[in-house]
Amino acid sequence: MKKTFLFSIVSFLLFGGANAFTPWWDQDTICRINPSKCYPDMTGNGYFYNKYDSLSWDDTSKCWGKKYICPQALKDTTATERVAMDRTDISDSSLINTTDFDTTILNEDCFGVRKSRNGGAEVSVGGTFKKVWCDGVLGELGINSADITALENGEIVTQDITCGALAAKGYIGKTPTENKCYGKYYDEMEYRIECDASEPTLFVLNGADPDSVSSDPTKQPPQTESDAEALFTKMIQNASQRRTAMQNNGD
Repeated sequence: MKKTFLFSIVSFLLFGGANAFTPWWDQDTICRINPSKCYPDMTGNGYFYNKYDSLSWDDTSKCWGKKYICPQALKDTTATERVAMDRTDISDSSLINTTDFDTTILNEDCFGVRKSRNGGAEVSVGGTFKKVWCDGVLGELGINSADITALENGEIVTQDITCGALAAKGYIGKTPTENKCYGKYYDEMEYRIECDASEPTLFVLNGADPDSVSSDPTKQPPQTESDAEALFTKMIQNASQRRTAMQNNGD
């Protein structure tokens, strides 16, 4: 009996017990990983998966692998680098800005994309969708640069931009052609903008075609002396045309 037992122990160690000498992290366990609690694929970008690094172990889900969360999606506004987090922390609204960011969408090498609509021309800010203004529009309106947040499609600000403020600078709150942002500019010498509440009305002067407006959302100031002279010449010509039109209407 003793010989049989001894033989069984030796056989287990030599043959059936090969895993006895395998590191604990590579051994098969009786308790299998629950797929509903673990990420289905942790081999691509945005995942921290290393069975030889204890920091990669998600203790709450009992799985290897964590997700990298983008710094802009974190409640910690001082964060500048992506952070590897387990599922419990990712679902914690005190750590993640779940109101404005979707941590299920990959953003290059981390998860966390700002929620948007209208093709990206509007994004979530504090749970409310705000318009993304084309680069330069907010600056022309005199908005403090410290209050402006730059995004891929343009700029956002927490305060609401009124129709009147835009009209005073020759803009309306519409999206220019092929631009995922708001702030369409009309030449003030050819168009007049009036606001009825928050809705702009465009008055066409001198027979200008509103559909032919450049897709460039911002107006550019004169860069050289010759540009300034050309601008003044254009102003004089427009004024002359308007006087002629008024005189003809008077006849």
